Amino acid sequence: MKNVFKYSLVAVIVAVISVTSVIILFFVALGLMLVPPRPERRQAEQFLQNNKEHLFAARDYLLSLEFDSVVIGRPFVPRGGSYDMNAIEKFVGLENGRIPLEDEAMLDALYHLFPSVSVISKSGNSISFMTWSHIRDRGRGIAYSIDGNTPDNSGLTFLTHIEPLSEEGWYFYIEDFNEYRRSR
Repeated sequence: MKNVFKYSLVAVIVAVISVTSVIILFFVALGLMLVPPRPERRQAEQFLQNNKEHLFAARDYLLSLEFDSVVIGRPFVPRGGSYDMNAIEKFVGLENGRIPLEDEAMLDALYHLFPSVSVISKSGNSISFMTWSHIRDRGRGIAYSIDGNTPDNSGLTFLTHIEPLSEEGWYFYIEDFNEYRRSR
């Protein structure tokens, strides 16, 4: 009888460990699916090279605007949906309102960039293209220097890391609110 109890206890322990392991693995897998991988410098360089024409068109359009601060956000598209020119909001967000976006080269650039870029902004000494973000407290992407100097906190608010890419004036950046706050 002792052996039966001993084997039953071992079986229960093994079952509990197995179920717990499956639950943990499920949540880890779910977390990996919900949070896209963070791009690193190598991916940023590849993104710049693969999208140079559209990035340069967006940069040139934003540089032509006389406004100091401009934000263009990606429209929401349901999972499995696709971007079309009607889904892209044809306005440029400003601090005090919006202006119509009618430049065909810019609209074409947005159409191609928005599946990978969530926000395009012109602020301070940079134009930034955010390619990854996590619950609004961390972000990564590429930035163009408007004045020839390395982009700084005037345009990238919670900048914690920046390094040049192969194209002159272009940089890979990381913004992290918590890390920035701790370092100040």
